[in-house]
Order: sequence, then C-alpha cells, then structure tokens
Amino acid sequence: MTKKSYIQKALLCAAMLCFTTACGSTPDSEPDNREAMIEEVSNLPDAKIKMPAVLAGDELTDMPVDADNNITYELDGKTRTQILNELAAEIQTSIDTVLADKEYYPNISDITVNSDCTEFAIYLTTDEPNLYESTLMMSFYTVGDRYQIYNGVSAEDVKTTVIYKNAESGTELARTDSTSIR
Repeated sequence: MTKKSYIQKALLCAAMLCFTTACGSTPDSEPDNREAMIEEVSNLPDAKIKMPAVLAGDELTDMPVDADNNITYELDGKTRTQILNELAAEIQTSIDTVLADKEYYPNISDITVNSDCTEFAIYLTTDEPNLYESTLMMSFYTVGDRYQIYNGVSAEDVKTTVIYKNAESGTELARTDSTSIR
C-alpha cells in the first residue's frame, strides 16, 4: 500500500472512530443535514506534514517516528485538498449524527464549529453534561487538530478549543483546549 493510501485510510478511520456514537448505536432520527459550517478548500499547495504520532492513527505505524514522536511526510496539493475536504465533511456528518442521537446525547441541542476548526461550541439544555456529552471534547480535539495541521498550521501551534454553553442563556459552562492533553 502506498504512503498516500495509508494516509487516506488513516484519516477516514480516525475521523470515523472519533465520532461514532456510543456503543455503536444508531440515532433515532436522521441527521439534520444542515448547511456545512466548514468551507470547502481548493488548490492547496504541496506540503510537508508533521503530525504527532498520537494523531496519525494506527494505520501509519509503519512510518518512521522522530525523537519528538512525530511523523513527517509530504503530500501533493491535490491529495491534501481532498483529505481536508473529506475531513470537513466527516466532521459535519458526525455532528449531525450526534445531534440526532438523543439516547446518548439527550442534552445537546446544537454543536457549531468555526470555519478553520479551531473552536467547537456544544450547546446543552442543562448545565450538567452526561458522560458521553462530556467526553465529546476529546473527539473534537483530535479532528480539530488534524484539520488544522492538514490546513498548514504547524503541529506546535495547533489549538482546538471546545466550549460548553447553556443553550437557553448562552452562558459559558466550561472551556477547554487541546493543549491541556499534550
């Protein structure tokens, strides 16, 4: 399998794993299919991608890891553009799936993400998220950081912020970011 195939497979597998609903459940209703929040990109240039091995996924274990536990590889612009747009679509689909799954995410009324995947907001109908709702931040950290790296942000500078808000009042309940787990 080529390096390109490994990268594409790893990207899709990681995104799917990050956002599958708990216990493999299926939502009771169809996703909202709202308008995409992340804009499609086009014509990205070729780039050398430096990805922390923890974000790269098990499919890239054959690639050499440097002393700082990073994997570095080159992507042509077409592949990079495709990967970024596929990741954006998967994020949107996953958000829609979580919103439709009221069994595991009953208190989530909305989830938004900004166009560069640096900030996710989770709107709750209560001030206390359940276990599944409170662990969503880890998934958002992973996909947000990956998206930013493929979009050209250095691995050292990526930062995905997750904000929990009360849906009715807009009051911020909690704010964390991906630098807290490095």
